[in-house]
Amino acid sequence: MRDKPPREEPPRRPLRRDLPRPEGPFERLLKQRPERDPAPIIIGGTIAFLAIVIVLVFVFSSLLSGGDDNSSDSGQTIQVADGVSGRLIAMPGLPPGLAAASQYIEFEAEEAIPVTIALPLTINVSSDAVLGFYSLLDGRWERIAESQVMPSQEFASQGCLSSETTTGRGLVSCGNFAAVPVNLAVLQVLAQTYTVAASLPSGATLHADARPNIVSPRDFSPAPDGSVVGNASTVNTSDSVQHMPTIVGSSVDTAGIVDDILADETLRAVHVQEIVALVEDEGFDGIDLEYSAVDADLNGQFTAFVSSLTDALGQSGHRLSLTLPPPSDQRSAYDWEQLGVLADYIKVLPIADPISYWDNMPDGIARLTEDVPPQKILLVINPFSIETREVARAIGYQSAMVLASRAVVREPDNPDEIVPGATVLIVAESLDEDEGASPMAWDENAAAVAFTIGGTDRRRIYFENSYSVGFKLELVQAYGLGGVAVSDASAESDVANVWGRINELVITSTVSLNRPSETMLMPLWQAPGGGDLGAASGTNATWIAPSNGTYPIILIVSDGDRRFGQEISVVVN
Repeated sequence: MRDKPPREEPPRRPLRRDLPRPEGPFERLLKQRPERDPAPIIIGGTIAFLAIVIVLVFVFSSLLSGGDDNSSDSGQTIQVADGVSGRLIAMPGLPPGLAAASQYIEFEAEEAIPVTIALPLTINVSSDAVLGFYSLLDGRWERIAESQVMPSQEFASQGCLSSETTTGRGLVSCGNFAAVPVNLAVLQVLAQTYTVAASLPSGATLHADARPNIVSPRDFSPAPDGSVVGNASTVNTSDSVQHMPTIVGSSVDTAGIVDDILADETLRAVHVQEIVALVEDEGFDGIDLEYSAVDADLNGQFTAFVSSLTDALGQSGHRLSLTLPPPSDQRSAYDWEQLGVLADYIKVLPIADPISYWDNMPDGIARLTEDVPPQKILLVINPFSIETREVARAIGYQSAMVLASRAVVREPDNPDEIVPGATVLIVAESLDEDEGASPMAWDENAAAVAFTIGGTDRRRIYFENSYSVGFKLELVQAYGLGGVAVSDASAESDVANVWGRINELVITSTVSLNRPSETMLMPLWQAPGGGDLGAASGTNATWIAPSNGTYPIILIVSDGDRRFGQEISVVVN
């Protein structure tokens, strides 16, 4: 294995919640004052800006005159407005799936104010080019705003609006930002064809919206004698979809069996023979091995086993997929450089905890692409939501919604005091801050919608939905990975439907990065049987009891994708 270059510790960035964020793709921030001259002011022939209300517009005019990555202005710091300066420096290294489309600028700003920024493009923009504004945050490129391409003259006269001219040279890319970013560049997403693998519980049916190239029912497991046990599921797919079932050797019961097989040369040979026989007898296109908990001391044995299996499968034209954990600083059984040569696909399992995911997963993928061709790497998407307490564990999507939508009467304390005209305080037990909880909100550190249940049952719930999956799919784009693998693509499981975002990536070679608004996440209250609910929104509600009877009160919550309601009954005496 080749020696790795020394890794420099990247500068720590602030928490995601403290970073400047876009208000949304193409959201209009420009509101011109009548007395303001709309023409841009040229400063020293280098930077142009237009002040409109509190919106600052920057154009690096040195680039418009034909600058490139080796511009003579590189390193020069220029004051572009009161309290805002910019500096052109050399473009940092880019992951395989991204290419530079502008120069790289570092900004310094004394305060956070909304801005519209336009950067001149250094490429000939084609009709199918996918561009976006990116910042380098903690060593990882993150897309922070959508790109609007237009001629510089149009931008100077009308601001960042749609244009009929979006191809060719001499154009700028403009975007809207909630605050001046710490650094910025326009990057192009390199188009490619993505592979989609769908894992299924044994006997399950494929989700109606799934469009996989590979299906992998989890039908088999290794036996102590080296054989393979289990029965093949029938999955209704087109002939073009590869059938590569999974042999699951990562559970508490099977991980030790895998280690015992690998440690014994005779058992390894038997296991190879049994796997090849299974593939050929059942007419599979290949096999997927989820041997993700192999003892680190068996590194050489695991590589030897995979090498023998690859040779045997290759003789009959069958494929091998490995489902493994991401690289880390810990010793492991996985010689990535060798495995990258031997396997057709390597599926990278996710880190369960959403905060740890973003702290560690990008670096793990970056390391993996140093040894494994990126086109062979499939990022595993776990569609289950996650709850964290002592450990992170999966929770069903609807189960999480049921927890979020629990309502309870808090006042009056005595139910007998609920009489006509009484003021009744009803709270969202899992969301109201007075309950020790936290409301549904976008968590920037986890790139997901989350809430915290208070009290003795304190735990935090993170929703995996179309929003959170979009940010994970950005890793596939940025690192030029071969595609994605969904760990449970069944129609029966309690998970959010993430297939819209995955299919978007496959069809368009890009994915939208959106966050739900606070309004979308605001709880709502209904009293269909009568009684005044007042504002009827928020984590608590005041209900004026009507005449005697039993009345339904409904709490409706949303993660931005779907709304769920849960009803309680209140008796008016």
